[in-house]
This record gives sequence, structure tokens and C-alpha cells, in this order.
Amino acid sequence: MKEVDKSLVGKKIGFLTILDIERINSKLYCKCKCECGNIVKIYKGNITNGHTVSCGCKKNRLLLEERQGKLIGKRFGNLVVQKEYVKDNRIAYCECKCDCGNNKEVKTSLLLQNKITHCDNCLLQYNGLIGKKYGELEILSVERKQNNLYCKCKCNCGNVVYILKRDILNGKISNCGCGFDKQKYSSIIGKKYGKLKVLDVEKDKNTIYYLCKCDCGNIIKVSGLALKNKETPPHCGCEFIGKRYNKLVVMETMRLRKKLFLKCKCDCGNVTVVEYWNLKTGHTSSCGCLAKNSEYEDMIGKRFGKLVVVKELNNKIDKNGHRHFICKCDCGNEIEVLGHNLLAKQTQSCGCKKIIRRLQSKTPITNKSGVKGVFFDKKSGKWVASLGINYNKYKIYEKSFIKAIRERRNLEQEYHLPIIQKYQ
Repeated sequence: MKEVDKSLVGKKIGFLTILDIERINSKLYCKCKCECGNIVKIYKGNITNGHTVSCGCKKNRLLLEERQGKLIGKRFGNLVVQKEYVKDNRIAYCECKCDCGNNKEVKTSLLLQNKITHCDNCLLQYNGLIGKKYGELEILSVERKQNNLYCKCKCNCGNVVYILKRDILNGKISNCGCGFDKQKYSSIIGKKYGKLKVLDVEKDKNTIYYLCKCDCGNIIKVSGLALKNKETPPHCGCEFIGKRYNKLVVMETMRLRKKLFLKCKCDCGNVTVVEYWNLKTGHTSSCGCLAKNSEYEDMIGKRFGKLVVVKELNNKIDKNGHRHFICKCDCGNEIEVLGHNLLAKQTQSCGCKKIIRRLQSKTPITNKSGVKGVFFDKKSGKWVASLGINYNKYKIYEKSFIKAIRERRNLEQEYHLPIIQKYQ
């Protein structure tokens, strides 16, 4: 291969100064520095025949020189050009003043294409909305609150409210909530869903509620979502009467703040009011006596999973009446546990179960080698057997994949196996 002729190095052609010449894929390229400061690689033939004389900034420079000062005073939407200047030796910018009083720096190209016509925080662009009517709302002004645009609107009823601009323009909200068209819902009045028969429809804070009568005689308000739920046929709550939830038996149902509450009698004789979902999920299982009565009397010596109760901390009872116990795990550790968590089977070990599960976990999805703790290091070009435990990281580099797997097994035998044997 012929040697590269570097006789042009150091010469200036147009705006370009040639720094070096090199061969790339059997073609010669010149490494050049432009007057604007850019360093580029250009095909040598394009430089010698005069086809390329700059990094691309020549065209922009000529345009800038022709246009410089001609835009000052011109208006583009709400922006009036105050000053023109160039950044990075090639990009033209204009400093503009908005009608709202703010100043904004804009690229000249975007300004000429009318892509930017106002400052970032300008609200004058929404002046066309003022006075327009959407449904029963007349827009008085547009204001910015917490990075959202709100319209100050006056309803036909006389109320003045603030509503999100997008909700008004999309037709989502057409009044202040003072009224709605009942004719849209006339077809549903008289229909029966489960045990509920729809009597009337009303609106409360932009939410539609159905006034329904249950077969048992109760009249309640129900949302459309609860009324048309196919999986659980709706009722006033009468189906829950007589049902048992742990120590509580339902006596009566009531609705407070549009939520279902159940009046229950506990096995200890107390009467309490509990929200339905707390009963269904098991969050509430008694009137509160569970933490105080006989359930805790014979706890000493009982086994809960891998824990055996050793003693009770009599001087440590929290504000809810929950008792604290010292338990010994099969692995030898002693921990302090809430009695409620023991009875509910929420705590069954000192944490050693999780440790063993984590050490014996499967190969993660992100692993590409197919073996847990073994990966290929591109920098060293070797396979790595890695293991991390107790905030320490152990790595062994091997040339072959099989040796790395063997080293990983050795690390597991050395560090993981003693822990697993201890906790098992």
C-alpha cells in the first residue's frame, strides 16, 4: 500500500486548516479545523477540487451576514425582536420582548417559521377564550396555578369557579355542578340491579349517584360503578347481617360518608362499628379485646412456625393494647415479636427463612451466562465468578467458562453453606 502524501498538512483551503491526512477504508480523509472551531474529517478529493471549503458553517455565515439587523423591530405573534446575535459562530438567535413584558431568547429559524410566538409563561395567547361560553360556563380569565392552566368561569346559576382548561375545552365539564340533565338517565329509573331498584338520579360534586330502594326496605345512594358491578350484585348491606368475621357477628348495617359500615357484636359482649372492607380483608377481627383477653394467657411455650415463645414483656404494651413477647427461633436467635402478629401467623421466624430463600434463589432473568454469579468481563476478556455476602464482594477471574462455574460453586460452599446449615 502506498504511503499517504501529507504535503497538504498545515495549508489553509477556504475556512479549513488541514491538520492531518489518514487512510480510512482505502480512501484518504483530511482532518481539518474550521475557523468556527469545529474539527471535522472530510474526503480529500472534495477539499482539493474546492467542493468543500468549510465544516458547513459557510452557508450559515453568509445567511447571517445578509440577515443581520433586518429583523429588529419586527413582530412575530406576541414577540417583538429587540436584538440579533450569533452563538457558537453559526446559530442565529433573537432576543425578543413579549407583550406580557417578559423577555425570551429564540432561535431565528424557529421565529421565522412562526413555531414560537410567545414566551413560556405568557397567558395572552388564551385571550381568545375570554368571553366564550362552553355549556353553562362563561370564561372570565385564564390563570396559571401549580403548573396547570385554570379558567375562571361564571356559571348560569351565578357561581364563579376555577376549572382546568383542558376539561372545559374537551367538554368534560359544562357547569359548576349546580345541575344536570335527568333525561339522559330516565331510562335507568325503575330498573332493578341485584336487590336494588333505582328510584331517582342526582348529582353531587360532578359525580352521579343513584337513589335506590333495597328489597329489605332501606333507601340508599349508590354510585354507578357499584350499581353495575356484575361480580357482586348490589344490596344495601342486609346480606351481611348475621355473618361472622372472626370474633365479630354483624347486627346492623349503616352508610356513613358513602361508605358501608357494619355494627357488630364481639364474642366478649362489646358492640363496635367497623368498616366493611376492614372486616372482609381481616384487618379487624375483634372489638380490641383480642390483645387483652385469654388468647394471650397460655402463649409461653407455644410454637408459631420456627418460633417458640420464651417470655412476655409485661412492661411493654403499646397504646392499642398489643403485647410483646420474646421468642426463640430454631436457628438460635431471639427476637421481640408482637403477640398479634404471632396469632395472625404474620411472623413465623426471626428472618432466617428469607435469608435461606435469598441464598437459594434461582438464576435472575438478566443473567446471560445461564449460571448464577458467572458473567463475562469484556475489559479483561475473562469469565468472572462473583459472590456477594455481608457487604463484601468476592470475584475470581478465569479464562474458561467451566472453571468459572467451578469457582462459583467453591465460593458457595465456603460462604453460603455455613449460613444455610446454621439456619436450617
